[in-house]
Amino acid sequence: MLSRAFAPYALPQHLVAHYQSLPDYQLTQIFLHEITHDSDLFGSEYGDVRDDLWFEEGMCEYLSYQYLLDEEEFTALRVLLQEQVDFFSEIFGTFHVEHFCEETYQKCNLAYLYTFYVHAFLTVCQFVEQWGSVEEVFAIYQAWWQDTGKMPLFDWFKERGNA
Repeated sequence: MLSRAFAPYALPQHLVAHYQSLPDYQLTQIFLHEITHDSDLFGSEYGDVRDDLWFEEGMCEYLSYQYLLDEEEFTALRVLLQEQVDFFSEIFGTFHVEHFCEETYQKCNLAYLYTFYVHAFLTVCQFVEQWGSVEEVFAIYQAWWQDTGKMPLFDWFKERGNA
């Protein structure tokens, strides 16, 4: 499905190859991603209009890949996905996580939508590296949630460190 969504674009061959023959773990990753949404880690419920969509989607990607991949595989995936974001930024413009919202799904462009997921995942990776643990990133997120999310979540993270 993704290789078909990317077909209109002249993706670098190694990205095409990746999406044409997804790794065996990919179905498990999707399952783990979806089941993570049902955890109590996030403040909102399914169907709620929310400003933390990028964080939830990025963290679900992060946790599912962390569970399945060793450090070398995880790093290689990050490099590959960063290349995807860089490639599509030339076509769609800069991806900013705060622009990942319900309207993103209405664009009817799967390449655009999936690249937002990828960018959210990469942003979460940066936050985990910056704060040293998933637990610390969640503590910052929970503090934002308790503050009723008056400030955009990305700005909340930025204010608490060098995002």
